[in-house]
Amino acid sequence: MELVDILSLSSFIILTFVYCIKLKSRMTFAIFNDDKSLAELKKFEHYSLAGYFALVIISQISLNVMSMYFKCGGDFIDSLTNATSLTILPWSLIFGVVIITILIFPGFKSAFSDVIGYYWVSSSANKIITDLLISQEVQPNIDADSSLDTNAKQQMQGAADAIIKICGNSAVLINQMTPRNFDDFWKMLTPLMKQQYKPVNGTISEDTKEKQKQLFELVVSKDNVGEAIWYTYTGLLVTSIVQLNISSRSCTSSVKTMEANAEKYKEQQAKAQEEISAVTSQVYTI
Repeated sequence: MELVDILSLSSFIILTFVYCIKLKSRMTFAIFNDDKSLAELKKFEHYSLAGYFALVIISQISLNVMSMYFKCGGDFIDSLTNATSLTILPWSLIFGVVIITILIFPGFKSAFSDVIGYYWVSSSANKIITDLLISQEVQPNIDADSSLDTNAKQQMQGAADAIIKICGNSAVLINQMTPRNFDDFWKMLTPLMKQQYKPVNGTISEDTKEKQKQLFELVVSKDNVGEAIWYTYTGLLVTSIVQLNISSRSCTSSVKTMEANAEKYKEQQAKAQEEISAVTSQVYTI
């Protein structure tokens, strides 16, 4: 692998993780629950995504120009034209389509967020969930509790089913949580929270708010990791395609460049002939 290829991959990976891990991590639970702040953040994310895509294209074109220039030499404009034509089309058709697909269908992130994203946050998430929820052994007998109405029993039964799954594999719950359905999952788990974390007269304590905030941030991080891996795998594919096209493309030059190269060649030949003539015309005396 050439130096330019390594630089292309490295620059893309750095830009991707700066965007997904730093810029996308601005989402907090306070912003999520404020419509105005959420709308502003979404606007910022769209601008950031457009800027990220533009930086990726510009950086890839710049590095591919270097690759073409080192390979073919000649005029810089020729290298720029060839590199641009080989870069923009695959990056737009493949990488651009993946970005649009993730925006329209965010559930596709789960392909990676449920695996790599889970391992990214599993330790912290499991600690918070274990602290929040009562253990399976002390769960109340829901069906035998006559103080609960039908709706309350259904809610607690749903939460109890989730707890049973957690006891077998905690990833089952974490991987079902996304920023979009976080409120629904939190409400589902509320009946099975430890007493100190349950709401009192509809109001939750500061400790519960802190746990809720921490868990939401972990869910966002898991989601962002899934998005970053999607972009990374796609970028690696597109980079490989572009570099293959560059390496297999024959060197072409414009008429102006060819004329300049021909003139330069004639000058070199004339100079070489003059040097030969000067050497052969010398008369040596003893």
